[in-house]
Amino acid sequence: MREASGTTPVTRRDLARLRLASQRLVGERCASPAEAVRWMACMQGQDLPGVLESVALRSLGPDGGPATISDVRAALADGSVVRSWPMRGTFHLVPGEDLGWMVGVAAGRSRSAALGRLAALGVDDDGIARAHRILLEEIAGTRVRTRAQLQDRWRAEGVDVSGGRGYHLLYLFVVDGLVSQVDGTGDDDTGPDGT
Repeated sequence: MREASGTTPVTRRDLARLRLASQRLVGERCASPAEAVRWMACMQGQDLPGVLESVALRSLGPDGGPATISDVRAALADGSVVRSWPMRGTFHLVPGEDLGWMVGVAAGRSRSAALGRLAALGVDDDGIARAHRILLEEIAGTRVRTRAQLQDRWRAEGVDVSGGRGYHLLYLFVVDGLVSQVDGTGDDDTGPDGT
């Protein structure tokens, strides 16, 4: 391959720097944690401390200095950034305003898998509908509930959440775009065995 006349070849080192700059790890930071997540479109968030740091490294805080973990948690608390399962059954941070379309585009297989898992656990359509109704009642008004609060309400209303059923119901409602994790505390991050 010949170089065009008057061009400078791009080295691997140049490409590495360009990649770091395009990911906002060097050079100009995003104006806020929400903008950093928007810039990246979505960021894998299974490891909550790691993704909080990753967003902070790419963004400025409200004082114009480098963002802190607290600044990123504030973006989660106000819903401008959410932690959800938009695809693949893996937590991601996504812009709050983009979660709906991302779930709509990417969660079809996840939804089918969730329905299959619920069926295998003995949760029928009536059980899903009852859990759905209770969920909507529980989040009406205040909108924010912990997983434990929601599962307590389901138990009180006769919905069996044992054996991972509660987790898989919640997962189904997340991939349906009804709920997401917004508080960012990580205090309620139990999986199917912790329900």
